[in-house]
Amino acid sequence: MALARTNFPGLIVNGGSIMPGCHQGKPTTIFDVYDAQARVRIGQVYDG
Repeated sequence: MALARTNFPGLIVNGGSIMPGCHQGKPTTIFDVYDAQARVRIGQVYDG
């Protein structure tokens, strides 16, 4: 946003994807989060 406001060209360098975390001894990635969200939507998991 700052580069857009100053009207200068710029380059954004991404450092790569996020390293997996660990929950209760099991590796957890962003895909696990997406899968859980999908299960809640179709009613397989209660979110309340």
